[in-house]
Amino acid sequence: MKAYTLIEIILSISLFSLIIGLSVPVYNDYQKRAEIESAAELTAVSLTSAQQSARGMEQDSQWGVHFSGNTATIFKGNNFATRDTNEDVVYTLNSGNNYSGLSDVIFEKLSGNTLNSGILTISNNTKTVNLTINDKGSVLY
Repeated sequence: MKAYTLIEIILSISLFSLIIGLSVPVYNDYQKRAEIESAAELTAVSLTSAQQSARGMEQDSQWGVHFSGNTATIFKGNNFATRDTNEDVVYTLNSGNNYSGLSDVIFEKLSGNTLNSGILTISNNTKTVNLTINDKGSVLY
């Protein structure tokens, strides 16, 4: 009958602990990068949804998206301040992810063009993603 020595057990536990200890930070970094990529996709979808509502002249109105902190709000109206709050659709990013840059992107009825072109930034401690919205309302990232 063969038995393990105390040194073999300690070495095995140490090696296992080392592998786990090195894996956790890598996984956390991967998770934060995945969250911000998901946030960028969700943001692009919200912009596209608002643009399609404006192009389709849904409820005969302009549509837009308002970005503040870690929320994106799809709204009906000419601007966020005077919007129809009954039509709001709010998306919240995971904590630690925040918007900066553009605060509003409003799409014109029928054409879907926007006068609010520019760069919208989503960032966390690990990564930053820039979404560029052109005057035709296209989103590039």
